[in-house]
Amino acid sequence: MKNLSLFFILVSFTLMMSCKKSFLDLTPEDSQSGETFYKTKAQFDQALTAAYTPLTDLMNNDFYATEMRSDNADYQYFSVNRGTAYVMAENIPDFMDESTNNYTNNIYFHCYHGISFTNIILDKIQNAAFSDSAKASIIGEAEFLRAFYYFRLVRLFGDVPLYLKETKTAEDAFLA
Repeated sequence: MKNLSLFFILVSFTLMMSCKKSFLDLTPEDSQSGETFYKTKAQFDQALTAAYTPLTDLMNNDFYATEMRSDNADYQYFSVNRGTAYVMAENIPDFMDESTNNYTNNIYFHCYHGISFTNIILDKIQNAAFSDSAKASIIGEAEFLRAFYYFRLVRLFGDVPLYLKETKTAEDAFLA
């Protein structure tokens, strides 16, 4: 019995001593992360492509919030099917859309999604190791995209929170 308990003590001691301090290092080694990704021009080109991606979803919903409220389009009411999506689409040209309207909420969400992508690019590009002319091109595109997203937001929602840095903490996420 003494040998068995001594064996368990030795095994436990060996296991405890074999752990390194970096055991709890949270940076994944088998995939890209924010700490390992933003290094090369190719990676920044990929990040810039991701910043363009919300434009597709933005423009899918933008028609309802802009053209449907103008004289350029007319909404044809579909009296047979009165589902939530139809009612939400009908409420926008009549200026009756509420805070729960998915079409207007999606515009707000996709604009800030794109702004988040551009802010990450603009914060991380200073530490990248490639030519200044390539950096200037990427910075120019990212700043233009951010300005475009804010233009859409201000045009449709008025005074909106202005995020110019990457959001890293919960406190950063909630601006007045």
